[in-house]
Amino acid sequence: MKISIVIPIFNKYQFTKACLNDLFKLPEDNEIIIVDNASTDESYAELSKINKTNFVYIKNNVNYIIKI
Repeated sequence: MKISIVIPIFNKYQFTKACLNDLFKLPEDNEIIIVDNASTDESYAELSKINKTNFVYIKNNVNYIIKI
């Protein structure tokens, strides 16, 4: 792996899809990790279909908010 790109999401599937379309143009030795913070839109249904060796999809059951 050259780099790992971690993207937290909450809903906004169309935005996520556009982002992934660009990221999937990178060489496949880069890892793309999506962390879904309990989205209620079509994110889970669509992102769980992606079958790429450099893609990881993590679905949280709670929208974690960290306050600093």
